[in-house]
Amino acid sequence: ASSWTCSLTHTIADDVCDYNYPLSMRVKNSSNWAVVEVKQKGKVIDSKIDDGYIYFSATPNGGDIVVRDAKAAKLDQIDSKHSTLNTKRLIDGHLLIEHNGQLFNAQGTRVK
Repeated sequence: ASSWTCSLTHTIADDVCDYNYPLSMRVKNSSNWAVVEVKQKGKVIDSKIDDGYIYFSATPNGGDIVVRDAKAAKLDQIDSKHSTLNTKRLIDGHLLIEHNGQLFNAQGTRVK
């Protein structure tokens, strides 16, 4: 899969504590993504990959958290703009898209 969704919740009563502070999260990068995009409730939140883990901070009860392979996210954007893409290839660890006989990287820049 190129993404997964989770939620972070608490059950502290509002009259006890209005807890809305982000918690630091560390999850295993089991898909070995090179670049990650993390959103909570549709808003991009800071994240990084280090030593086999994905790190980000999320707020409990702040909405769904979507962790996504950023290369796949960029590819989806390219796909939506160019419906005539021919092939997607992984060459030397780089995702390349062939379109009309030319190769492009995941950012949409033509490569030789």
